[in-house]
Amino acid sequence: MVDVELKIEAGLTKTICFVASDSEFLFRHFSPAIKAAKAANAQVYAIIPSQLRGRASQADGIKIIASPTSRSDNSLLSMIREALWFAAVLRKIGPSVVVAYSLRVCLVIALTETLLRSYRFIFVITGIGFIGISGGLRARLMRQVVFRALGYTSRQRTHFVFENRSDPISTGIARRGHQVSILMGAGVDPSEFRACELPGAPPFRFATVSRLIWSKGVDLAVGAVSALAREGYPVELHIYGTPDYANPRPLAPETLSGVAGIHYHGFSNKIASIWENSHAAIFSSRGGEGLPRALLEAAACGRACIVTAVPGCEDFVRNGVEGYTVPVGSETALKEAILSLITAPHRFGTLGSRARERVLQTSTTAITQLKYEGLFASQLEMLYARAPLGRSDDRDITRIPEKMTIGSLPPH
Repeated sequence: MVDVELKIEAGLTKTICFVASDSEFLFRHFSPAIKAAKAANAQVYAIIPSQLRGRASQADGIKIIASPTSRSDNSLLSMIREALWFAAVLRKIGPSVVVAYSLRVCLVIALTETLLRSYRFIFVITGIGFIGISGGLRARLMRQVVFRALGYTSRQRTHFVFENRSDPISTGIARRGHQVSILMGAGVDPSEFRACELPGAPPFRFATVSRLIWSKGVDLAVGAVSALAREGYPVELHIYGTPDYANPRPLAPETLSGVAGIHYHGFSNKIASIWENSHAAIFSSRGGEGLPRALLEAAACGRACIVTAVPGCEDFVRNGVEGYTVPVGSETALKEAILSLITAPHRFGTLGSRARERVLQTSTTAITQLKYEGLFASQLEMLYARAPLGRSDDRDITRIPEKMTIGSLPPH
């Protein structure tokens, strides 16, 4: 654990404020960051669109503020209104560090950054989403606006966190000289997602867990598996997830019914059980990913993973080591990868064991929390080191023992 000890004048405290577009997204996926903020003895705020429901226990000690954020309204006027609202609220909170999650939220907070010059900002880009892969004119224009807005933030007061090595380059952040860190996903708990024995076969059961949107490529997995099933191979695809109608291209569940070998189950919060009853995972994304949490969860359970060669997925899965990477958009390549497993069943166990080991080495909640502790320590140190001397609001920070160095962009 990184030991951060601050000497702060009476009445002044460290405050870390998290901003996200979804409460479940924040408290499930990014609990290591919240624990790291608490470990720094900071007052923690969370600004989210609605009050917590199922995860209220995880909000203990956190001050919740409901925000007007709307994921479905991406108009410039809407985002400017939100930015002004956030600027007013953040001035009242007076946070030491603001941590924003997801591309849209990062953009809105970036619009406030020039108005809030006394704070430090951490922008966590969890993927560049639909605008990063769409060839449409509107998406291309939006891509330019978003990437430029993020790039014009202060290089001294902002730190970017990405989940793969490609996004800092494609967004232009890497060449602008910003501080950049790469985290291998949001972290998974290996005690929650345990290695488990493979189920009996045949049939060979593959699974995918994701939002039902075009960019996730679930339709490609459906096409590959159903073709094999029609050819007589004992293979099934089990799909878990629901459409995201805030996304420009949701996938209708009815398109998944009545297809050979395909079983649609809808939403499930028993993710570990899904992988316990599956032989392998398929993530046939078309791109826009950070590093899918569902991929890490499957790997943590010891399941081989078939992924497309998109940023994030190919950062984690090395072809022939933890699973197989195949070209984007190719049902034929997906079929060949599936066949390579079901025709040599010992590979399920071999690749799955390596996948879990990869998680243990790179992507556990403990690893992620430690990295966030180091990141918060460095940001707080820089913030208080810059405080002018001789004023009533001076803050002094001691040296940080065992300070973790937050590296620059690692080589590919």
